[in-house]
Amino acid sequence: FAAHLDFLRSPLMLLFHALALAAALLHTVTWFNLAPRALVVRVGEDKLPAVAIAAPHYAGWIVFSLGVIWWVLR
Repeated sequence: FAAHLDFLRSPLMLLFHALALAAALLHTVTWFNLAPRALVVRVGEDKLPAVAIAAPHYAGWIVFSLGVIWWVLR
């Protein structure tokens, strides 16, 4: 187990995980920006603005992330 932990602390693995995190963040942002195009909400004859659809996604992401940070650091 200690050898595995040492392997995970190696610069190559730290770089790999940093790149994986960057890819996940990019995917999340692009997915949330795509949501208003995929989910068209009409209120009467008007379409709901894109920010009204994307903002709750970002807010949920922030709340969930803060919950995970709180859980990890407590």
